[in-house]
Amino acid sequence: MKEEILPQYPHLTTEIQTFANHLRYSIKMATVLLVLITMFGAILMYYGRG
Repeated sequence: MKEEILPQYPHLTTEIQTFANHLRYSIKMATVLLVLITMFGAILMYYGRG
């Protein structure tokens, strides 16, 4: 990104970097939530049989 995008838009460097950081954070949060939902679903299926 530093070689391709930022040289084309030098006046928007901080905004682009902030957006990229927020995007990474969103992907991490989505991954954590997906894992938690899957774990809770597995637990409910395991204990729901009994």
